[in-house]
Amino acid sequence: MRSKDGEGEPFFRLYFIDRMSLAEVCALLTVIIGLLTLMVNVAKAAFDAGWKISNKEHDKNKKD
Repeated sequence: MRSKDGEGEPFFRLYFIDRMSLAEVCALLTVIIGLLTLMVNVAKAAFDAGWKISNKEHDKNKKD
């Protein structure tokens, strides 16, 4: 990409990042970290539920 004055810009620079204030960047990072934390908690809960079900079935088969 080239700017109007002819200087080259790095290809990885995003248009909206240049116009974000520090507070907006921090807010965006907070939201992203919060969403990642939520996803990890949901995955852990699903794993724990599957683990308990698996152990209950294993214990049932072991008693018989």
